Amino acid sequence: MAPDNNWFPDTTQARALWLHQFTMTMFNIGQMIGFSPEELAQLKADDDWLMFFAGISHGIERFSRSVNDYCAAMTEGEPGDTLPTFMPEIALPPKDSIPKPGIYRRLDEMVSRIQSSPHYTHDLARLLQLEPEHYRTASMEISDAAA
Repeated sequence: MAPDNNWFPDTTQARALWLHQFTMTMFNIGQMIGFSPEELAQLKADDDWLMFFAGISHGIERFSRSVNDYCAAMTEGEPGDTLPTFMPEIALPPKDSIPKPGIYRRLDEMVSRIQSSPHYTHDLARLLQLEPEHYRTASMEISDAAA
């Protein structure tokens, strides 16, 4: 399940950046609007994982292309051609740092709780980027350098 696409982007890259910005804002105001340190720590773990995954997705795509290029060079190349090199292996984070499944469900529940809170105002919606299609106003893409 993915959260409401009126406020949540539709690509992994944009979702990771949106969640990262949301998380940074929630770390500043989350306790003031009723969230526990444990809930905010879970949000941070979810954010860290999604940012990691979005960052490696470019590497995985490049690795796939390099495998295809290598295969084509080996099967269709001429003797003496230089073979393409493979990208280095991608290291996954330690198992104990990987959050439990359900990142989007937890996020959707958190946003629903915020939106039904007496603290919820137009200004808070703007601050947390919960306005309809707010995310479409800026380009959101994670580069390999940022990952």
